[in-house]
Amino acid sequence: MAMPAPLRAFACLAAASVLACTSTSAQIDLPSEPSNDPTQPEAGPSVGGTIPSTDVLACSLELDGEGNVRIAGQRSGVMVDPDMNPRVRGFPWDHETILVAIGMPSPVFWTAPEQIGTLFRVACERPRDWVSMVHIDGADFAWAELSLDRRWLYFSYPGVGVFDFAAWDWARLAPPRVLSPCWLAEEPVEANDYVFGRIADDALVVYSGGPCGFEAEWEGRTQVIDGIREDELPFRRSRAFVGTVTADSKGRIWVGDGGQCSAAESVYSPAHSGLWRSDDGGESWTFVAIAGLKGRGIAGLWIHASDPLRLLAQAECCYGFAADFCEGGELLSSEDGGVTWTDVSPRLSQPDPEVVGPVAQLEVDRVNWQVDVRVPSHESELRLRSRNGGRTWQNGITDPIVPSLISRAAESGDWHFEPALEGLMRTRTDEPIEAGRIVFRPGP
Repeated sequence: MAMPAPLRAFACLAAASVLACTSTSAQIDLPSEPSNDPTQPEAGPSVGGTIPSTDVLACSLELDGEGNVRIAGQRSGVMVDPDMNPRVRGFPWDHETILVAIGMPSPVFWTAPEQIGTLFRVACERPRDWVSMVHIDGADFAWAELSLDRRWLYFSYPGVGVFDFAAWDWARLAPPRVLSPCWLAEEPVEANDYVFGRIADDALVVYSGGPCGFEAEWEGRTQVIDGIREDELPFRRSRAFVGTVTADSKGRIWVGDGGQCSAAESVYSPAHSGLWRSDDGGESWTFVAIAGLKGRGIAGLWIHASDPLRLLAQAECCYGFAADFCEGGELLSSEDGGVTWTDVSPRLSQPDPEVVGPVAQLEVDRVNWQVDVRVPSHESELRLRSRNGGRTWQNGITDPIVPSLISRAAESGDWHFEPALEGLMRTRTDEPIEAGRIVFRPGP
C-alpha cells in the first residue's frame, strides 16, 4: 500500500525548510562527518522496491566494551567512543544480511555518533563490508521500529519519520511537539521523538522531549502516536504506563504508575499521586490517593506477607534543577490498608534532614517487616535499619544490603498480571499461552 497522500503532502510541506522532497543518491561509505546537504534515498538496482524478507536477524550484532561493533561475533572495523555508549540496533533484511544503525545512546545525551542518520546493510560473512542503504539528515535509525509486514520503518526524527522500503521513499509521519517553557531559549523549542516500541501495527510508543539546554528539563513523557497506518494524520496521546504491580495475601491487586521520570532523568512526572487497587481480579479499580507526593507517583510497593493492612510504598525520584539529590523518593507507610499514610523517609530521622538524600537502596523483609536502606548525604553515606516498617530507624548497620526488586508481576486466583507496553495485562494461570487482555490503563 502506498503512503497515504495526505500524509505525503503534509510531510513535504512540513519538512520544506529542512529537507527537499526530491530524490538523490545515498550510496556512500562510512561518513567521516555528518552531511549538511538535504538528502533523499534512491532505489538502487539491488535493493529498490525490496522489503526485508525475514523477521529474524541473520546474525548477532553487539557493541563490546572497547567500542568495537561486532557482527556474527567478528570485529567489523567500525568503532565508536565507548564512553559515549551509543545505541547500536539491528534489523532483519534477508537470511545472509542485516541492517545496522548507530545512534544516540539516550534522549538526554548531547553528542551524536558520526554514523547517525545512516542505515547500513552488512553481510554476516563480510562484517567489514558496510554499505550505506539510506541516509537522511536528522534521522536516528537506532531508535526505530519495523511494521508487522516489514514494509515500513518508523524512525526517530524531529517528530517521527517513516521509510517505505517498497517505494524507497520517506516522509515525516508526525510533527514534533513544542516544548514551552524552556529556560535556555526565549522561544519554545521543538522536541525530539525517540521511537522505542510498537503497541500494534498502527500505534508507536515514543519518548518525547528536549533538548532544552539542560538534560533534566527533558519532559520524559512517554507518548503513543496512534493511527500511523490511516489516511488521516496520526495523533498523540499520553501512554498508559504501569510501573509496579503486586498482590496482597487476600488476593487484592495494587498498581502504581510511577517510575518514568526516574528512568528518563526528568524533572516532570506524568504519574498519579497514589495507587490503584482491584478487589475483584482486575474487573474494577479504586484509586487510593496519597498526600504529599507533590505530583509524583509510586514506583514500588511492598506488602506485609501476612498482614495486608501494612503497606510500604516508595515514590519515584525525579531530577531536580541544580539539586544535589533527585527530588522525591519518599518512603510512605500505611497500617490500615492505604486509608492513611505517613512519611517514614529515613532522612527525617536525622538531625539535619536537608543534608540527607532520598533512599538509594532498599531491602524489605516482608515477613519480619524489617527495612534496610542506604542513603546518600553531604557528609557520608548512611546505612539504617527499621524493625517496624519505617516507623523508627537505627543508624550504623554493617550488614550488606541486597536491594529488593520492585514487583513487576502478581497472581490472584486464576489470574496472572504484569505490565504490558500500555497498561496492565491479565492472563489465565492455567492457560499461559492464551492471549491476555489489558484490564487497566492508568489515565492521563
